[in-house]
Amino acid sequence: MFFKEHHLPVLVLFATISLLIAAEVLTPKPIDWTTTYALDDKKPFGSKILYELLPELFPNQPIRVSYRSLYEQKDTLGKASYLFIGDSFAPGEEDLNLLLETVAAGSTALIATEDLSSALEDTLNCGTRSSFFLSDTVTATLAEPKLEDKRPYQFKKINRLLGFAAPDSTRPAIFQTLGVNGQNKPNFVRIPWGKGWFYLHCMPQAYTNYNMLAGRNKVYIEKTLSYLPVQPVYWDEFYKGNTRELQTPLRFLVVTPPLRWAMYLTLVTLLLFVVFEAKRRQRIIPIITPLANSTLEFTQTIGKLYYQYRDHKNIADKKITYFLDHLRTQYYVPTAQVNDELYDKLVQKTGHPREEIVKLFQLIQYIRSQPKIPEEVLLELNDRVERFAVPQSKI
Repeated sequence: MFFKEHHLPVLVLFATISLLIAAEVLTPKPIDWTTTYALDDKKPFGSKILYELLPELFPNQPIRVSYRSLYEQKDTLGKASYLFIGDSFAPGEEDLNLLLETVAAGSTALIATEDLSSALEDTLNCGTRSSFFLSDTVTATLAEPKLEDKRPYQFKKINRLLGFAAPDSTRPAIFQTLGVNGQNKPNFVRIPWGKGWFYLHCMPQAYTNYNMLAGRNKVYIEKTLSYLPVQPVYWDEFYKGNTRELQTPLRFLVVTPPLRWAMYLTLVTLLLFVVFEAKRRQRIIPIITPLANSTLEFTQTIGKLYYQYRDHKNIADKKITYFLDHLRTQYYVPTAQVNDELYDKLVQKTGHPREEIVKLFQLIQYIRSQPKIPEEVLLELNDRVERFAVPQSKI
């Protein structure tokens, strides 16, 4: 017989490994909601559909993709339509000056982003401002009578409700409103600059695959792009971070074969050192029983007393006060002003998604503005604060 009894453990091990591999291959991969706006990205927040639509919108015109900065290609720039779509747009000083010169000479720039560089905001006297927002769906309409629709367009999976305003109130705002959001705040504007135009849109997620396939949103995008003249189009991939070259400090080591192999040998040596060093014996660490936290028991007793009298607002205020004090003492962040800087620091220090942090502070703002709150709002606050207390692994 080919099968022997001592072969059974090997067969069981082989079958187990095969099942694990099959399960890994057949298990559906979770949806990746990362915003890339890349022209070849089929993910929900890629922009493959929009890029493939450009030849139809700009017939008989070349569509050029840029993986370099404006300054690096200054000798080849000409009169064209420049498309910048990403979470932020922050070119360097030389790149920004070159963009301003190119537009002033007759080109057109459409910038769809949530965060403009402060230098560009000051130059155009136009910047983004956030509004109170509890949903993840934003509506938008166009102001031009020939382009407006009876029904507003709906865009989902959007975490911030933004609108344009003039940062410097002492200077006149020169932008023209071309579209507004559901709160009637300008989200699509046009600014004359020399012989050309700047078109600014503060909802870049509208130009992604996910939102372009939803409802009539493709029509909305076509209408916003219809403002651009029919001329060569430059599609930017550089300022959204999708460069084709390695942009890390280790790039020189990786592209140089001798240095690359030296780095690999060093890494293998360090790995072997860690493996063999980990085998050393270590004395048993004694278990120390922590002291009882009587303060926590007292706090729970007081909380139950308030809860019995249904004073939800009072409980929520104390919960918020304790939570903000926890942020100041544990993470050393000021909480006097709730803004994007606070969100960024908490994302960096806690590892929590920015969306959860924003929704938590929006809920706090809502509770503080109400004289009374129902039990459901108190429970939601408690649930969000408790989840925030659990540390998240940083990616």
